[in-house]
Amino acid sequence: MIRKTSSILCLVLVVLSASLFVRHASGENITAQNNGREQVTVSGSLITRANGVDCPQINTKDGTLIAISYISPEIPIGTHVVVSGFYAVVTDCLGPVVVAQETTVF
Repeated sequence: MIRKTSSILCLVLVVLSASLFVRHASGENITAQNNGREQVTVSGSLITRANGVDCPQINTKDGTLIAISYISPEIPIGTHVVVSGFYAVVTDCLGPVVVAQETTVF
């Protein structure tokens, strides 16, 4: 009984702590819910690539850096992109990232 209760408590803590990592960049548009995850759209210039610790990052118009997971490595640095997806904590990168479900290149 104690083990089951502690497992449930751990699950609740994981969900709560993940929700604390959610941050919203200025200008993003929250459009829908996806299995309880907020759909977001962020735009900016691609400024870094993945390096084994950090995900690629975009720099928004207001200077906010946002990590993006699952963005094509073929997109050149400096390219303006619009990424739709959801915030998550992924094991490949430090901190919260937007898991890209759709990327538009300009």
